[in-house]
Amino acid sequence: MVGDITAADLKEVLNHWMNEDYAYTTVKKVYIVLKEYFRYLTQQEILSKNPMNSVPMIKKSNYMAAQNKEDLPTQETVTIFTPEEIEKFKTEAFSRFSNGKPKYQQPAAYILMLNTGLRTGELLCLLNSDINLEGKYLEVRQNVKEVCRREGTGYVPGREVKVGKAKTATSKHRVPLNGAAIATIEELRQECDFGPTAPLVSNENGDYTRPVNFRERYYRILKAARIEQKGLHSLRHHFATQLINGVKQPDGTILALSPRQVADLLGPQHLADNRDVLRQKRHDPPARNHRRVQFLARARRHKGERPGFLMIY
Repeated sequence: MVGDITAADLKEVLNHWMNEDYAYTTVKKVYIVLKEYFRYLTQQEILSKNPMNSVPMIKKSNYMAAQNKEDLPTQETVTIFTPEEIEKFKTEAFSRFSNGKPKYQQPAAYILMLNTGLRTGELLCLLNSDINLEGKYLEVRQNVKEVCRREGTGYVPGREVKVGKAKTATSKHRVPLNGAAIATIEELRQECDFGPTAPLVSNENGDYTRPVNFRERYYRILKAARIEQKGLHSLRHHFATQLINGVKQPDGTILALSPRQVADLLGPQHLADNRDVLRQKRHDPPARNHRRVQFLARARRHKGERPGFLMIY
């Protein structure tokens, strides 16, 4: 009966949805509905005490931390890198100790994100068999995330990596590879290769890398390079901005993608979320400094292929 429901029961319900990786806004709506429902029951004297009075809504920062996600202000989540910051990041990421040992594991993974726009979960779930270097593309099929450990119907301390379907239906797609992306993949395989069925960015045992470890390593690089903190998703935002602004090629030609092509490559939601930022960052280079601006309108679109790629970093 409703009168038997306690504050502990309600907290358990909210924690359950949090541990199932539901969005903070979704769980907050559930919280609001429950609060209004029990307030009504109390007003109607059906209940003598409102159990929701003892159930505070968890802070968003704590909620996101429990899911190993970032809670960054809007303006920070769409921050991109300057050319100087990119060079500083690469210098630090590939630096070595005095004994010659690399300071960071798999630094090429971050450069791969800069050249493909992959999400963190997509990159960490990428298997070697998903990559076709000869065809110069990779297939995004799955997504990896961390969830609370469970035994039966209950939860136990600790978290574990869970492999699931791609973030959205349109997240399953083919991503073309430029020369820099191919070079980073080859470098990652030289550093650690457990075979075709293993993740490209694997841990020392050949298993999936925990997103929290991958993220913390990224922040250590930023701090050591004295770069203002930017979320990992900034690599994806930066990639999208570069595609629209255009990238100067070795022959002096500027290659760029139209907003529609960027949406095809990264997903329409990405473009919608960052339209203002892309508009702010976009610039039209003077014609006298370049031969011409080429839009990749001739990119192949049959058989699920994405627009042709640009050499970025």
